[in-house]
Amino acid sequence: MVAAALTLAPAAQMTSAALPRGIWCGTGYLYCSAPACQLEYGPYCDANRRPDGPDTEYWPRPHVGDVPYGKAIFHCKKPGTIALTFDDGPWKYTEELLDVLEEYGVKATFFLTGRNLGKGAINDPATDWPRLIHRMKADGHQIASHTWSHQRLPKLSKTLLRQQMIYNEIAIADILGFFPTYMRPPYSASNEDVDKWLADLGYHVTYFDLDTEGYLHDSEDEIEISKSIVDKAFDDKDSEVSQYLHIEHDTVYETVSTLVGYTIDALYHTGFTPVTVGECLNDPEENWYRWPDEAREERKRSVVELGQGPSFVGPTKQSRPAFNQTSSGFEKFHYRRNLPRHIFSKIRSTHPKSHTFVNRSHVTAQPSLHLRAPVFNGSLSHHLPPTNDGRCGPVFRNATCSNQKTEKCCSKFGWCGSTEGHCFAGCQEMFGHCGQDT
Repeated sequence: MVAAALTLAPAAQMTSAALPRGIWCGTGYLYCSAPACQLEYGPYCDANRRPDGPDTEYWPRPHVGDVPYGKAIFHCKKPGTIALTFDDGPWKYTEELLDVLEEYGVKATFFLTGRNLGKGAINDPATDWPRLIHRMKADGHQIASHTWSHQRLPKLSKTLLRQQMIYNEIAIADILGFFPTYMRPPYSASNEDVDKWLADLGYHVTYFDLDTEGYLHDSEDEIEISKSIVDKAFDDKDSEVSQYLHIEHDTVYETVSTLVGYTIDALYHTGFTPVTVGECLNDPEENWYRWPDEAREERKRSVVELGQGPSFVGPTKQSRPAFNQTSSGFEKFHYRRNLPRHIFSKIRSTHPKSHTFVNRSHVTAQPSLHLRAPVFNGSLSHHLPPTNDGRCGPVFRNATCSNQKTEKCCSKFGWCGSTEGHCFAGCQEMFGHCGQDT
């Protein structure tokens, strides 16, 4: 399942990627996939790749409605409801989960992660993810964001946090034509700065008050522990005055195959109604998403359009590829009950380190100094080809960094960036900007 490492080297010589808390360079799935890959040690972590699609950074982001922006939301407001939510997908088991929800007539909320666990970008037409996301929306579920690659947000700079959110927006909008206003921080990790930055981007920061812990008990025997959590949550609970905001993961097989149905049976038995997060907060559906302009009513698509529109380019359910290994290091997906155990639990507790360098098409690892303002412009750089991979200088096609938004300095090692290491000693003035702040 894992591509063999082509080269191994001590940590001191690392220039590409690494296993979580590991000390070896390598290639392939376990070395280069988010969130385990250590972004600051090279550009080849898959989280560094910008998804295809128009930029969403300057889409209108008005704060509308009564649900707060940039403030932690732990509880539903509407008595008698439970908002069922699922993080980290789409994944191999998401189709089965959608079938279960459809069978029960239940609407849920999916917090989508754009590129994690080696699955590729969610808007990649070579995968089944676009079709599944279309189905989510067509089935009446709410679409929300769980960031691009499941990084621990308090460890990120503002620039990189914005990239985590905007890359996921780009991918989702490329599929549906809009992106969500609701998000959930990976690992439930946030702080005052993160909340402020998310508010600036126009996001509702969503947590939970019912965790049934399926991700900790992913076996036929251990899932009974999660069932007992469900039993306790609904035991003698008065649906007239109580409500829940739930969390689970569609990356976990026993959760999908066993726990979800058990939970739905329990909540119905005690008089609760499963709903989306927006509904449990009394937030009108038109507030759940953003479009490229202010004409939100004109931009909204019908269920039929979302399911059959021209942007739908994924394979059909009947033509989906079988489950097999590919040369890119991740698997094609056709779920079946005897799939290998998911690897979510192996890397779910990694601690990605922060870094500050951001390229429009890639993120390139550099020392963790704060971004600096634009500096003196190289006199010839505007005549040179712009970088498309974060590399610059005579060794890299004479590419210039001048096209970058903030990372305009070309370091002596041929990387675009904006730290002191890029813009001062050894900075290549012909291929970008160098010198003191202006």
